[in-house]
Amino acid sequence: MSTQVIKLNRKQVKLLVKTFKHFKEVDEFVLESDNSNGIGPVVTLRFDLIKSQPIEVDLTDVERW
Repeated sequence: MSTQVIKLNRKQVKLLVKTFKHFKEVDEFVLESDNSNGIGPVVTLRFDLIKSQPIEVDLTDVERW
């Protein structure tokens, strides 16, 4: 098994906590980091509120690029 690290700054963690508190009925979240753009990591939080309509929250902090 390999280890994957997703690095978040304080601003991103605050948005993550705000999202958790707002969507209290959601039990499972997926946090993804994609570095394929060559500039910096794009961090996305995904979850299902309604099964037919997944929600994505962009946690990317472009100020750090």
